[in-house]
Amino acid sequence: MLHRTITRAFTGAAIALAMTGAAVAAELRYAHVGAEGDIQTIYAAQAAEGIASATDGDVTVTVYPASQLGGVAEMVDGIRMGSISIGHHDFASLARLVPEVAVFNAPFIYRDGAHALAATDPATSPALQAINEKLVAQGVRIIGRIYRGDRQISSNFPVKTPADLSGKPFRAVPLELWVSMVKGFGAIPTPVEVAELPTALMTGGWCGSGKSAHHDRGQQPQ
Repeated sequence: MLHRTITRAFTGAAIALAMTGAAVAAELRYAHVGAEGDIQTIYAAQAAEGIASATDGDVTVTVYPASQLGGVAEMVDGIRMGSISIGHHDFASLARLVPEVAVFNAPFIYRDGAHALAATDPATSPALQAINEKLVAQGVRIIGRIYRGDRQISSNFPVKTPADLSGKPFRAVPLELWVSMVKGFGAIPTPVEVAELPTALMTGGWCGSGKSAHHDRGQQPQ
């Protein structure tokens, strides 16, 4: 039986990325790692419809879910190079470009969803605006954010305290921030791309961090 522990402190925000100048293109490619039916996919589809409507069909968006255009690193690189126009992922995915941006995904820093959305709004956050200046120089811009709900732990045994995870194998997002969080629990992190998570969990002997199905959509796709 699958036991799921929802931990309020693992509130996270996702980001939208945009290639500088991408809005002039008639056809945009929107990539993300969410599976079919996930709220990420629904959000991206609605964003694509909204962009087409707002531009009277002059700009069209094709959505590529479920890591079809690559995982976290490939997505960011694709946006930098221009092969991908739009994407959304954790703030920590940009840490190799601007290390300090990962702080917005640190665990236990948000009180609730409203706090997470307010703290990560690039239109009003001086910290994010300063980070954006550094990102734009590298061909990427944060244009919005998504709150996807509290981070979860899914496992095939009860997890009530960090001690329950001691020495256990734990699937981790292949980003330094999330790997360090898993180590802090005393678990043994094994980086696994989001698209590979269902298969990894079905093989047994895994814990896996994930996100809840709830999002408060506060982000505009690029």
